[in-house]
Amino acid sequence: MDIDDTEIILLNDHPVTGKLPSSNRPSPSNSAASSGRRRISTPVLVTSPIAQKALLSGIFGVDSESYDITLYSTHISMTSMSGKLKGVELHTFVEGETNKLKHDIISLIHPSEETCKRWVEEIDAILQTITGRPKNAKLYIDATASTRNLFNNQIYPIFFSAGLTASVEEHKDIAKVVNDIETMDLSQFDCLLVAGGDNLVNTVVDAVMKKMQFDGGIALAGKESFMAASIPFGVIPMGVSNVIAHTVHGVNDMVTAALNIVYGKTLLSDILFVTHSQSNFYKFSFSAQYGFGSTIMKSVNKSKLTQANRYQYAIAKGLTKSKFRPYGCEVKYKPVNACFGEPLDGATCRSGCTVCGNDNQSPCLDGTRFSDPLQDFNPLELSNNSSQLSEMGVGDISTTKGDYLSISVYATPSPCDMAPLGLSKYTHIADGCMDVVLVHGTERKEFMRFLKRNGNAKNQLDFPFVESYRVSDVSFHVRLPVGWNYRDRDYSEIVDQVRQQKSRIQSAATDESIKVVADGDSTVMAALEGSGSELSDSDDSESISSRPTQSAKSNDKSQENNKPGPTKMSEGYVHVIHKYTEYDRRLKKRNQKDMDREMKAKVKEEKLIKSVWYLDTCPCTETDLTIRVLQKMVIFYGTGMSSNSKEPDVFCFPAV
Repeated sequence: MDIDDTEIILLNDHPVTGKLPSSNRPSPSNSAASSGRRRISTPVLVTSPIAQKALLSGIFGVDSESYDITLYSTHISMTSMSGKLKGVELHTFVEGETNKLKHDIISLIHPSEETCKRWVEEIDAILQTITGRPKNAKLYIDATASTRNLFNNQIYPIFFSAGLTASVEEHKDIAKVVNDIETMDLSQFDCLLVAGGDNLVNTVVDAVMKKMQFDGGIALAGKESFMAASIPFGVIPMGVSNVIAHTVHGVNDMVTAALNIVYGKTLLSDILFVTHSQSNFYKFSFSAQYGFGSTIMKSVNKSKLTQANRYQYAIAKGLTKSKFRPYGCEVKYKPVNACFGEPLDGATCRSGCTVCGNDNQSPCLDGTRFSDPLQDFNPLELSNNSSQLSEMGVGDISTTKGDYLSISVYATPSPCDMAPLGLSKYTHIADGCMDVVLVHGTERKEFMRFLKRNGNAKNQLDFPFVESYRVSDVSFHVRLPVGWNYRDRDYSEIVDQVRQQKSRIQSAATDESIKVVADGDSTVMAALEGSGSELSDSDDSESISSRPTQSAKSNDKSQENNKPGPTKMSEGYVHVIHKYTEYDRRLKKRNQKDMDREMKAKVKEEKLIKSVWYLDTCPCTETDLTIRVLQKMVIFYGTGMSSNSKEPDVFCFPAV
């Protein structure tokens, strides 16, 4: 409170001094002079020099400031409480908009320091009895995030007030994060916090899952038993794509994510186990996109626009004539039992979902191995190998082929800013199933209707050109058109003649091959013992006399060589001697240029007929993938989407 002057009111000829707020101070007028008041100007409190006994004292608020006010018989003394103990602050939260939480502070004002300390000790004792709240964490921050200042101003104070100590690591290179996790002792921390987008979150979760399998001695070869993550993950959305954070918190909000972390609210989530066509492990992921979805993610990662405009630009670009096209693919999948429902059943996954049974108790957080109860078989390892599929039985495997504009696999509903209820509204987070969505080739107008339904309350899967399946295993084999036709510029007539001559020599040597026992002097004995018969002396003499002599053999061979016929080439012949001229050098250089030009045209054409898989937001170099879902393998801090989540009134996709 700014004090410009002090009013001294004369009562019974004794002054009573006190500070009054400027808003309540009477304006100087003739009435003040008639009432016996006089005004003096002073910047400090006027105190009476007469020592008197205080009648009353207390703490009062004046213009949002606290003052210690003492009442004497002749005057009032007011002392500012600025810089002194005022009371106790309780940090809590209040529910704001749908799924959002707001940080709130409750101030308990009391002048006694002993009373405040007693309250603080009792409250701390109660908080110590609450389990599950993290106290020591490892925090990975995306150094390139544009919301770093917002994180420092809003998130750090929440962590500090909750007593959460974090070891911070800022990284621009994803490889350094992976190396750090591989050498980390996870038992030193209560949780791993990730402040970034889906790319950083997927990298951290994938590295931890790989570390768990390696430490548990489990080979990543598609076996049935896996080790779950032994440490919870906290996700703070700070990237361009925050689908994972939106899934576990129900909203894309940093403060809500921080409050869910410090209060220890957890949920379990499924994860996808991805292998490629060579039956080798590739990655852990939460979703997979091929076709239109991968085109969008590629444009979003390359764009330098703001976060709000990147997806609008990417969708508009993906609907252009050069990008909007179907891709051939063969899909083999194993559907789950009918008790798990189907993508079109309309059952959404909300907090306390009975289908997921998300009771915050992971089946493998105690270090035991997890075996998926839905499957007792070796999962699909080769998408185009029927022998791998026969293990599950003929009736269990379904196959579909076609040209698809978009192929999507979801282990979670995958909500985002463009689709608040999820790209797959009726997928559950922890039911041990995944939803496969196949969008057949159709007109651009119809496909835009499908996109718009992702952002409103209608079911985007309810179209005749959309197929959806709830499966436990699925494999994809990309179907490409007939091979590339190009001129073979590596052909050489001389090299071809040499190759033919070598082939004739090898075939002639094969026809005249003689089996010889490589035992030196025991050749004859080995032959006799192999016959099993005893030869008499007469037989021996007869057999020896009947054998032709060495000279006779040589004469016969010379006569045979003198017979007319094709002349045999010696085995030492390698190639026809040819002089390399300047013309040959120029011809080879010209052919190399033509080959490079044709190769560029081949790569360009392959881009038109083949897309790229995106696992979350990470591109995948493989085309034939096999995906299996693992139930309740990852634990996150969050509550998911609340049961009172409202459906959007207007569609959130941009008008294109």
